[in-house]
Amino acid sequence: MWYVLWLDDYRPVSPEWLAQLGANVADVVIAKNYDEFRAVINGFGCPWAISFDHDLADAHYAGDFSTEKTGMDCAKWLGEQVLDSILKLPDNFVFRVRSMNPDGAENIRRYMHNLVSHVRRAK
Repeated sequence: MWYVLWLDDYRPVSPEWLAQLGANVADVVIAKNYDEFRAVINGFGCPWAISFDHDLADAHYAGDFSTEKTGMDCAKWLGEQVLDSILKLPDNFVFRVRSMNPDGAENIRRYMHNLVSHVRRAK
């Protein structure tokens, strides 16, 4: 299924980003947490675009990352699935990261950049 995955616990989908992708709201599936992220991808396959948020629970805004999984956990799960050949990134796969947590956002950005670079080099 050709779709865009929007990972965020409270922000609405960005029409500007969708326009940049050439997509529309009908192309978007929303996940608000780690479990929903996994369920969407397990149900529909790998999206061609993902917009990541880092902090996915109120506890994260207070700096508590001990119980709730973050966008980084989602990125790592996706990476494991791809590296284990369970999922395949589409050839035109793109991602972006937007978060009020600059360190968390940079961690996801770096991880996903490395994953995509690795996959493209391996082809």
